[in-house]
Amino acid sequence: MNNQQLSELNFGLIIDDRVPVTMYRPEWFSTPYHKGVELLLQKGSSKEDIAKVISSDYMNNAHNSVKRMNGLGEQENFDWVKSLKDSYDNELRGEKFQKIGKKLKENEPVDILKLYAELGSAITQESTGLSKLDDISNDYKPFKLTGYDPIDKVLGGIPTDGPIVIFGSSGVGKSKFVTGLLTSLLKQYPNETGALYTLEMNNVHWKWRTVDLFPKVLEVKDRLYVSGSVKDIEELVAEITAKKVNYVVLDDVDNVVNSNDPGEYERVFRRVKEVCRFMSIPFFVIAQINRQSEQEIMYGTKEKGTRFLRKTDLAWTSSAEKSAALMIGLQTVADGLDMSSDEYVKEEGTALDYIIFFKSRDGWLGDRDPRYQTGPGAVVLSHTPNWTGNFYQGKAKLWSRNRKVTRIGKS
Repeated sequence: MNNQQLSELNFGLIIDDRVPVTMYRPEWFSTPYHKGVELLLQKGSSKEDIAKVISSDYMNNAHNSVKRMNGLGEQENFDWVKSLKDSYDNELRGEKFQKIGKKLKENEPVDILKLYAELGSAITQESTGLSKLDDISNDYKPFKLTGYDPIDKVLGGIPTDGPIVIFGSSGVGKSKFVTGLLTSLLKQYPNETGALYTLEMNNVHWKWRTVDLFPKVLEVKDRLYVSGSVKDIEELVAEITAKKVNYVVLDDVDNVVNSNDPGEYERVFRRVKEVCRFMSIPFFVIAQINRQSEQEIMYGTKEKGTRFLRKTDLAWTSSAEKSAALMIGLQTVADGLDMSSDEYVKEEGTALDYIIFFKSRDGWLGDRDPRYQTGPGAVVLSHTPNWTGNFYQGKAKLWSRNRKVTRIGKS
């Protein structure tokens, strides 16, 4: 059935009181039914008002269309609302493809990536249908192991799906941390694949730099896709959908926004969250801290290092925090740094790396499994350039604020 036929049928379901009009949007309907839906959605309108915008012939056609279904018009038998929405989307998509096809026939230049993005959007389209609770799988596990001890031994892994936001000052090693974590994941799960978007350099430069720092990345080279050329979030979504990858790294979010305003960041983080929901994957997003915090926190000089990270240091905090399944801050406390804060343990004359967990969307695995710890707090490691140091004092534990320690299974 095309959009005109589905519009007629769905309008009949509305005026026969089989489906509430609030489940629809007027633009989904063909002429003249869109005017009737638009009217019915207005406060205080009635079915009698429809005669002002739709003739009796169209009304009768809608009634008869439902009658001809012989019971199939019931929503429990078939999701006619979704069918109409899909036909509307396909009609718009068909018009776009028709224009592109005409250009291709005339050998005119075409932006293939826009076509790719449109196909990716179609593939990731979420079903609007409801599922009975009894039909939903019981196999979901909120966390998965990564192969990286500082996360696995303390938290029990990362969220199985959802945005994982990682932030810290310039030069702290965010890219190194995420690259190492992605490499560990691919080694942990030999049948899975990952995509890494490095928007600070091209992929050839990235490979030269990364292999030098992380030779182990070559062990997963056949399952790791790398791009340094994506222009926006929609192109990224199209590519990872086509490849059906299990992990995504975006380094960093500032490079896929079209403007420097909160609404644009909200749009990008919302899109990332949608991808995680559709594909059931973790999506690592590297983000920066705001300019004022950068001046206060940046390690390496006594004048700049005055305190530990806070989640409010994250640039565009609201958008990132609302979307995040896990929020991680990275900070290095170097020799000679003047740290006036007592939020976490520190030791004079010793360089330490802090993996600070600010938020976990589904709570902390330690709330349900005594082998792991509850947060928020910081995993403290001996300092290395690649975040591969041993646990401070040799203990896998989560240091909480004011030097209180949350030990495994106990607060």
